[in-house]
Formats: sequence, structure tokens, C-alpha cells
Amino acid sequence: MPNKNYVSGRNFEYRIVKWLVNRGYYVVRSYASKGVFDLVATPPRSSKLSGALLIQAKYSRSGKIKISSEEKIRLAAASRRYKAKSVIAYNEGRKLKWKLVNPYYYVRGKKLHRQDNIS
Repeated sequence: MPNKNYVSGRNFEYRIVKWLVNRGYYVVRSYASKGVFDLVATPPRSSKLSGALLIQAKYSRSGKIKISSEEKIRLAAASRRYKAKSVIAYNEGRKLKWKLVNPYYYVRGKKLHRQDNIS
């Protein structure tokens, strides 16, 4: 019998896949994702968006998600490495929400910083 948290997370990933496919995206799901992201989506040719989306899915029954600074740093590094946009998809009740991860997160000491002025 599968873990209840795993099943709810997997179902949430399938919900994201369905939402993206209905909008013309090509989506690949990373099974038993031990890596940085759960889904990779490429936009249709008619889209204004260029580059792939690296999606980390976060499901919470209470609607409150927790994203660690290490996870943000790993997503930012993957975004720079693959020249793609890292996104965190999460739920607020029944609504699907998206949060773009700044690709220029870094750590100084024990604090997480964000570099906004890129030259």
C-alpha cells in the first residue's frame, strides 16, 4: 500500500500536468523524483514564453507550503545551468498557484540573499 503523502503529491503533479497539457505544453514527469524538480515543461511554439519550465510541485492539505532556502538555491542553480525558468507550483485550497524562483539566489553566511540588479 503506497504512502498517503506520496499519493496526494503524485495526484497534485498529475493535476499540474493536465493543466499544462491543456495549454499546449509538452510535459515530462520525473518518477520518484529525488532530483531538484518534479516536472519539465516546454511551451508550445505559439507561446511568448521561451525556454523550459523546471517545476517543483508542493502540495499541502492545509494550504501552507514550506520552501527551504536550500531548495530555492538548488532550483536557482538548476535554472542557471539549464537556462530555464524554475517554478514552484503549489495549492491554496483548490487553487493552483505558481511562484517563479529568482535564478540569482545565493547564501552569505547563514542568510539567503537575492541579487536583483544583474548587469
